Amino acid sequence: MKTNNMKTVNKNPTTALSFLSSSLWNIAVLLLLKIAFNDYEHHNSRATAFSLRTATTIADTTAITTTTTRLPSNPVIRLRLSSEVIDSPSKILSSSSSSLKLKSKLKLIPKSTKKAVANDDDSDSDNDTRKKAATTSVTSTATTIPVPPSIAIHKFVKPIRVNSDADPTAAPIVYVYDHCPFCVRVRLALGLKNIKHTLVFLANDDVVTPTSMVGKKVSPILKIPAATTAATLKVTTTSDDEEEIHNDDDEIEEEDDNDDDEEFIKMESMDIIEFLENNERFGPTNLIRPASGRTDLKKWQKSVQMLLRTLQRPRYVATGLLPEFQQLDSRHAFIANHPLPPYDKEEWKSMSDISEKISIYADAMANDPTSMVEELNAKLVALDDIVYCDMYCTEGGISLDDIDLWARLRSVSIIQDVIWPDKLRRYMDYISELADISLYDGLAM
Repeated sequence: MKTNNMKTVNKNPTTALSFLSSSLWNIAVLLLLKIAFNDYEHHNSRATAFSLRTATTIADTTAITTTTTRLPSNPVIRLRLSSEVIDSPSKILSSSSSSLKLKSKLKLIPKSTKKAVANDDDSDSDNDTRKKAATTSVTSTATTIPVPPSIAIHKFVKPIRVNSDADPTAAPIVYVYDHCPFCVRVRLALGLKNIKHTLVFLANDDVVTPTSMVGKKVSPILKIPAATTAATLKVTTTSDDEEEIHNDDDEIEEEDDNDDDEEFIKMESMDIIEFLENNERFGPTNLIRPASGRTDLKKWQKSVQMLLRTLQRPRYVATGLLPEFQQLDSRHAFIANHPLPPYDKEEWKSMSDISEKISIYADAMANDPTSMVEELNAKLVALDDIVYCDMYCTEGGISLDDIDLWARLRSVSIIQDVIWPDKLRRYMDYISELADISLYDGLAM
């Protein structure tokens, strides 16, 4: 058989050559396919790297534009924050520095320039070409990344602590109710100006303490002890002796000029703030920007007034944890003087039986609040649209607009199942930490 086979081969040399040629051709095709596959894998890995780098750049860009808040230490607040908040102190970048940092991160390489950077052994001229191509890439690609429009951020710089270490009794004393938005206004100013002070939470049924100082039950009240009045304070008068009744909590704020050398007492929240702002004894003056006169914020507040009364007032007394409502007498005193919608003030006063008012408050707490909370959530979304940024509500920096708005919004946090829009939530947390005034998240019901 071997002989026959060899003879067959020898008799057909053309067939042998054809077989050899076919084999070589198949090997060449396999090699070409292998080279093409390796090239495809290399190309694909570079494309993947490009995609990953682009994704990283977008993440970095987002970090630049959203890191505008210091994370609160309150664990309840920490859980409520959106994932955009970064666990570090706020680092606000101006628009120019953001642009520089952004360009340094956008090292993107489009397909047109891949060949220019594929070889690590390129000459100097090739390196120059590569740099130019990469620069062009930054300019052309940056415009396609969805970066939020830049806004001018004015970071609030908190002054050094103003305290009375030499004489602790010389610190200003503020008489307040914890829930009262007018009292919170003054606390905000003291916190933003970093003034060491003593807080005295009045029981809601305590008439004697405020009356002994100013002649009637009012809040807030600022008292400067005798140790610091005559020598260090420049007393200014900013309003007339007109009485102002606040419909929100029916607390009375009244201006009172006291020239007594022994101690200085002042009332009415905005007058107290102006006094603190214009007195060098309390650190840098005019730290808080004036009110802008925006009507949209006032309109929003009015649109939720009755809704918030219905939701907030029963919860103030139901918690039993606010300092002004620690005893039954103080809770009953609040119920007796604060009507719930749809009752107006006159109708409420006409009810002589306190048990009837208590029953109305109890029913308000027992009723399903779902529809009202949903309405409030929609209102908060509308407010989020008109708040300038997560550090202040009006362009330019922290102002009296924030003093008023934040003080009123704080009590919204006592309502359970409220959904805060991201920006508005960051705004609430930022001011809370900056002014050292806690929210009611842990008491929400």
